[in-house]
Amino acid sequence: MIDGFENNLRPHILEPILALFANPSTNPDGGQLLFTCHAMEVLNLVHKSQVVLVEKDATNESSAWRLDSVEGIRSDDNFYAKYMAGAYGAVPQHSKPPGTA
Repeated sequence: MIDGFENNLRPHILEPILALFANPSTNPDGGQLLFTCHAMEVLNLVHKSQVVLVEKDATNESSAWRLDSVEGIRSDDNFYAKYMAGAYGAVPQHSKPPGTA
């Protein structure tokens, strides 16, 4: 388990690391990598069943769901683009600083 997987890594190294786990010849025992990540580009490197999105509501309660549970999602979708457009939820809602309109 790794929190902040992409921290202190060059962006181009993420894909080769994930590929090591996905390839049976480099991962013969089927080891799993569980990580949190804020680099949304990772969404296009993994299968939709491997993504869990988390969203905090107005009362600071978090809910989580697998990306493949989102209705109408296809395996060939551009997950990154759709996530950034808000199609899946879990996009941070930036609140305005106190005292601003």
